[in-house]
Amino acid sequence: MERNPTLGDIANKAGVSRFTVSLALRNSPRVAEETRNKVRQVAQDMGYRPNPTLAALMRSIRSKTRGERGTSLALIVAIDQPQWQGRHHYLFELRRGAQERADLLGYGFEMITLPKAKDPGRRLQQIIEARGIDGLIIAPFPHLGFRLDLDFSRLAYVSIGHTLTEVPANRIEAATYHNMRTVLDATLERGWKRPGAVIHHRLNAAVENRLLGAYLAYGQEREGSNTVPPLLCDERDLTPERVLAWVKKHRVDAVIGGRGVIVDWLNEAGLRVGRDIGFAHLDCAPYSTTLAGMDQRLAEVGGTAVEMLGEQIQANMRGIPRIPKMVEIYGVWHDGPTMPMKVAR
Repeated sequence: MERNPTLGDIANKAGVSRFTVSLALRNSPRVAEETRNKVRQVAQDMGYRPNPTLAALMRSIRSKTRGERGTSLALIVAIDQPQWQGRHHYLFELRRGAQERADLLGYGFEMITLPKAKDPGRRLQQIIEARGIDGLIIAPFPHLGFRLDLDFSRLAYVSIGHTLTEVPANRIEAATYHNMRTVLDATLERGWKRPGAVIHHRLNAAVENRLLGAYLAYGQEREGSNTVPPLLCDERDLTPERVLAWVKKHRVDAVIGGRGVIVDWLNEAGLRVGRDIGFAHLDCAPYSTTLAGMDQRLAEVGGTAVEMLGEQIQANMRGIPRIPKMVEIYGVWHDGPTMPMKVAR
């Protein structure tokens, strides 16, 4: 008997997210009509048949009256009053994706920032219990070694990324290794010959050295391609002078980095970004009109975290996982004016 295609199968074939497939198959107006028609056609061509038992369960979840207590999830953010746009684009997208997926699945959802208290972990535990939170999604911390000091044995939780180190955890993250290689592929395909990566020590450590590992491995595989040594730096060392000196010394014609301010530094030095030199952002917002780079699909990361946590709660799996697992979400290249096709001169 042939396997019934899953929403993930349809999503891969149609080139959209599982969330979009779910909405499209329910004829939701939140998805453009053209996309809905495309998804339905792909589902039909693949022989997709809805699971009536699952469909009934989801209708039951979504139709709960407000007076009934449903499953409640919380995103834990260890910073005070985050400014979601701009500086905290990463957290903004995670929260947006988690909220949308929770709404779709019928879960209550809220964000909780770490309280200002003498014992913030204990106070946070009290808040979680008082609000009847069933499960936690733990957003990336400001640095490695940061502790929440919660009683994890009593909690259902998942971690986004690797900055939660005090206990083992099931994790969901952007596929950093894959994403760096995708950026390098896109850069070379557009005719830029000497791409170089500016890699921040703290960020690289937070992803278990995957940024640097992917960059070095890619250069090793492309034997004879004159790989540019990466510029490794701390926050205080990331200066215009250091970046420009590195660009000049190694004849870099395309910079890959995670700080948009590098574009300003290059332009101010007289290098026209997009013409004289390219730039690819490692965390490019999907709606950006000014940058090229990697859309990490952070909203999908947040949404998948909700799904993972929901599975744990339904299976009554609380406490530290016996065998932790990790799920990665592949990003996609985002075209933009800072990395166009290079015109031969």
